[in-house]
Amino acid sequence: MSEEMEDLPLHNQVKAHLSKRAAAIYSSAYQLIWHHLTGETEEKESLAHQVAWDRLKEEYL
Repeated sequence: MSEEMEDLPLHNQVKAHLSKRAAAIYSSAYQLIWHHLTGETEEKESLAHQVAWDRLKEEYL
C-alpha cells in the first residue's frame, strides 16, 4: 500500500515548524528515502524522518 506524502502525520508535523527553506530540505530528503524503502508505513516513516532530520542537522549545524 502506497501512501501519499500529505497523508503522513510525522512528515507534516515537522514541516509545519520549519522555515520554508528548512521544510524544503527536510521534505526532499524525506521523500527520497521514502520512495526507496519497502515495508510497513510506520517503519518507513520513522526511518525517513531520521534521515531527513540528519540532513537538516548537516545543513544548519
